[in-house]
Amino acid sequence: MAGMNHRISKIAYWMRCAGIALFLLTILWAAVPGHAQIGGAVGGPKRVAANMIAESTTPAPGATVTVALSMNPSPGWHGYWVNGGDAGLGTEIVWTLPTGVTAGPLRYPVPGMLVMSGLMNHVYDHPYALLADLQVAPDIAPGTVLPIKARADWLVCDDKVCQREGQDFYLRLVVGATGSVAPSQPQFESWRAALPQPINAPVHFAVQGAEQGAAKEKRIRFVLPVPAALNVGEPHLFVETKDAVMPAAAQSMSRSGDTLIVETVAGNRDDDRAPISGMLRYGPADHPRGLSWTAQPGTVGEPGVPIK
Repeated sequence: MAGMNHRISKIAYWMRCAGIALFLLTILWAAVPGHAQIGGAVGGPKRVAANMIAESTTPAPGATVTVALSMNPSPGWHGYWVNGGDAGLGTEIVWTLPTGVTAGPLRYPVPGMLVMSGLMNHVYDHPYALLADLQVAPDIAPGTVLPIKARADWLVCDDKVCQREGQDFYLRLVVGATGSVAPSQPQFESWRAALPQPINAPVHFAVQGAEQGAAKEKRIRFVLPVPAALNVGEPHLFVETKDAVMPAAAQSMSRSGDTLIVETVAGNRDDDRAPISGMLRYGPADHPRGLSWTAQPGTVGEPGVPIK
């Protein structure tokens, strides 16, 4: 019976979000050869100008070199965070790397919110960069050429249509004796400043109402260690883990000393006790900051003093 209730809950959810289903079907159509764009002519102009840049082209043996995927959407268009929200997709990248080089995951800057037709989207409507770290093995000899290849694919939308875009990138690195920094270092400092900073303390969450089954809306409450002295402005919680929350649901924010308590509507995950990753956006709208975290199930207590 619990399994049947779960299936009924998921059916009801997708019926309420029929627009999302239509959106995803359109994306699948775009993946068919000869239909590379959604709502656009085949071979039409790209809406995101993309470039790949290495912070250093002569990394030392054993060094880590940061690579940026610089994205510049055309006016009126936007790209997406790693979890695009109700109706978006993050960037996918496939690396082709030489022996002795490994790539870390893409790191995303703090996104913005865009609500369209009741759907919450996590977006970038301005130039932004996704960063990844390449680790060079310590036993690679100086002078070794490291051909770095990558294929990136992303979704870009305006207020009417979306299209899939992609590009192949190539970087030529040469292992140096001590390593050097490319002239673009100030730009990398700016890109790093746009990334969320990790919360180096436990973050907990609890799902409430799960024992009532599909007939009762499930709520989820997060407790984040955020110093009371930090002015969070109008914060917003972005959840990376798929189906952990309903992106468009209202978020209730409160404070209890040095903790920030966020409550919203839980999603339809199969396991309500699996860890959840996400980010807290805070600060002024024109210069937002972010705190990244991975929450574990635990005791969350009662809400504090409302702040939003």
